[in-house]
Amino acid sequence: MQRIPTRIHGMLDYALGILLLASPYLFGFADGGAAEWVPTLVGIVIIVQSLMTDYERGIARILPMPVHLGMDAVAGVFLAASPWLFGFAEQVWLPHLLLGLVAAGIAATTRIVPDDRAADSTPLVRMASMAETLGKPPADHPRSSDLRPATALHAGKAENADQLRRAIDSGATRDKVAVVDPAAAPLGTDAESGAPHDEEGLKLARSQGQSSAPPPS
Repeated sequence: MQRIPTRIHGMLDYALGILLLASPYLFGFADGGAAEWVPTLVGIVIIVQSLMTDYERGIARILPMPVHLGMDAVAGVFLAASPWLFGFAEQVWLPHLLLGLVAAGIAATTRIVPDDRAADSTPLVRMASMAETLGKPPADHPRSSDLRPATALHAGKAENADQLRRAIDSGATRDKVAVVDPAAAPLGTDAESGAPHDEEGLKLARSQGQSSAPPPS
């Protein structure tokens, strides 16, 4: 259903706002009553919020697009129902109804993500942004033989403890360095533990252990 690009929606917003401001004079109900000020008020709201919306046609770009579309839908429904809400249906009702339905329909069929921000929502971009936040090095960053960063990186970009933990675990901060720990070697006997940790030493320790073992009964 969301087929209208946000840049097209912005153009329609301004066109609809201007049409609403001019409608009392175009359709002959500029009598100073509710029939006139309701579309005028809705037109002003549409133009002002368009100037403040975070999309291609906005200037301030502080109003999120979903909020903008919600306000458009509410304004459209309000405009369409205004002839009966304010009691001027006997005077005029068709322009208010049609323009209100148009405003609500455009809001319901417009994309939520602005076209110039759509690339930021792809999975690859989100992964790259996460890597940058965690302080990980880029792909072309120099690395050591164990594939960790060749130089220490500062993890100050981490915003919370979980992100800092991930930065440390990834090796980005150089807090973890790959080393060989002899105490963690799976040696079966004390003789093996005390012997040199090479193939000849292990063979010698095993042979000595077997020769000193008591014969089976």
